Amino acid sequence: MKKLLSFILSGVVSAGAFAAELDLMPLYSADMSWSGASLASNIATWSEGWGGVVFNLENNDYSAYNFAVFNLEEPSHSKMKLEAYYSDEQSASGVTEADAGSQTIILRLDEAKRTNITKVAFIAAKPGSAIISKAALVDELEIDPVLFEGSVAVPDMKKIYFKLGAEKFVGLKKGQTLTIHFTTGDLQQYASVDLYSDNKKLKCQSTRTNTKKDGQFSLDATETSTVIADDEDVASLQTYGLQIKGRNVTITRVALTDGADIPDTPDNPDNPDNPDQPTEGVLWTGSVATGTWANDVTVGASGFAGCKDGDKLTIFLSVDAGNEYGNIELNDQKYTKLACDGSSAELDSYGCVQPTVSKLTYTLGSGDGALLSANGLRVKGANITVSRIELEKSQGGDTPSDETLWTGATNTGKWANDVTIEAPKFTGCKGGDIIEITLSVNDGNDYGNIELDDINYTKLACDGTSAQLDSYGCVQPDVHKLSYIITNADAHLIASNGLRIKGADITITEVRLLPGTALPDDPDVPGGDMTETQLWNGSVNCGQWVQTVTLPASAFTEAKAGDKLKINLSINAGKGKGIVKVQDGSGADLDMNGKGTNMDSSGNFTRGAKEAVYDITDGDLARLKSSGLIVSGFAVTVTRISLMSEKDADSITEIADDDDAPVEYYNICGQRVQNPSAGLYLRRQGNKVAKVYVK
Repeated sequence: MKKLLSFILSGVVSAGAFAAELDLMPLYSADMSWSGASLASNIATWSEGWGGVVFNLENNDYSAYNFAVFNLEEPSHSKMKLEAYYSDEQSASGVTEADAGSQTIILRLDEAKRTNITKVAFIAAKPGSAIISKAALVDELEIDPVLFEGSVAVPDMKKIYFKLGAEKFVGLKKGQTLTIHFTTGDLQQYASVDLYSDNKKLKCQSTRTNTKKDGQFSLDATETSTVIADDEDVASLQTYGLQIKGRNVTITRVALTDGADIPDTPDNPDNPDNPDQPTEGVLWTGSVATGTWANDVTVGASGFAGCKDGDKLTIFLSVDAGNEYGNIELNDQKYTKLACDGSSAELDSYGCVQPTVSKLTYTLGSGDGALLSANGLRVKGANITVSRIELEKSQGGDTPSDETLWTGATNTGKWANDVTIEAPKFTGCKGGDIIEITLSVNDGNDYGNIELDDINYTKLACDGTSAQLDSYGCVQPDVHKLSYIITNADAHLIASNGLRIKGADITITEVRLLPGTALPDDPDVPGGDMTETQLWNGSVNCGQWVQTVTLPASAFTEAKAGDKLKINLSINAGKGKGIVKVQDGSGADLDMNGKGTNMDSSGNFTRGAKEAVYDITDGDLARLKSSGLIVSGFAVTVTRISLMSEKDADSITEIADDDDAPVEYYNICGQRVQNPSAGLYLRRQGNKVAKVYVK
């Protein structure tokens, strides 16, 4: 009979033997350890941060074990990691973390790879030591469903948050219900309980129970629950643990159970045999009055898994009483308007919803499937109440697998002939998928060149990243395949516009799209501790100092001391390293010119650079506010210019869905206006709406 490793309420691993247990201590390998990490007796020591104490498992079969378990006699001095390496991997494919102060760290072994484990590494983030009381592979764990019980105040989501380590979720299974019990304070008009892991919002956040329309909780709320239904959520919780960020709440209990803790819901007339279970294709039901562009309906990305362009999206709604018509707009949750927006046949000739209309049906357009599966859906509107959202998938395959997109024999010459693949071939592709190109260097050439763009000549972020390219980014004659892992932004570009492969002195014969491990969502706010305000975007090929981007002084009205200037760009293929010049509006070089990131001492960009970030001096700031900015360059294409500012220390960053959302203007009839002239308008940023007068 197996004896189990038990977590009692405090989460401490109980002592005892196991039916299947392997002591790792005798397998310690000094030769394989790295960065000043060592083990003597049972004391692990690190003279450098992120050093690894390695236990050599020699590629043997360990299928009898499911977990690696490390216990410490004292709380850890820093963040710890366990990593497992399988077969001949150079980097770990299994990782779990534990915060400083932990005494237990547990790693779930990969079930498909346990027959061939190379090593297990125990890693510390900082120099120090730890006394290991247990280091073993074990067969089973038993997890107490109560992960926490006590009292931890979370008054301000930016400064304080509640954390449960990854060891609490090592037994987590997809489909389990996470329930958080809390009490609310009386200093605010609302309370918030938001779910994060590794500082990224979990997808199950969107399905929390008991929230109000704005996603917050009333002061009489005592709990919320959500089903962990997304594979990425499961993986992140098992690797990094759970962060509960909130405001005006005290966390009292956290539980993880198999049974869903879901409040009563109205009967479902479409499924009378099981009224609590929505019918297939129903993504959302409820009742949300949008007001005048004030309240949105959002559906998480998990609801659109496998959706593709051509699927049917149906919105059930009604025009609010007393209004002659309503307005509606479809976006992804990052406020990118869908291609199908405004295309429903049930809309009138002005794109409005008449009172006689009860549902709108849209056919997802080019790129919509990729946007929704990556970011989810946002339904915005004026004077309508949304009650139901359905998705009907069209016939055909879902995400492309090991698929040949193109075959032929295109000799590129010297950047003369391109291979192009239309956007529908990339329907459903995602960040992490792999573009594989079969090619050869033309006879008589020492090397070849290649560049990956979308059809509109926007360079992909993955361009130049293939491991088969040489150190100069060129194709050597003995190379016949190149593999590129596409980013989330790349997936969106090529699903919207298609792929263009350019080159010099190569012949391309085949292009395939292979499935890869999905990448996490891009962070909503780039720049770490800084917010980023876009001043300009587009695509300007500077050539040889010919084309420029000019911004007026008014673009820098809100700029302040300590801000940074960020220029996103791509280096033109085969034209040199690339140079950018930043000048004031009179054409005089700014102090920061030539001193951006990703540049050498001469101001030339380093290979593969995608951006330059400059520290704006006080003198530069005055000149920008007075005369504006001119950006010119050599062998670069500028795609975006932004102003980066430090986040306000007193702001509430986790209500950043409003603060970071783009500003939109609507006329008094509820119609969106791109460039408002003088007059009265509704200004909307996220869920904040105000009347403004534009002079």
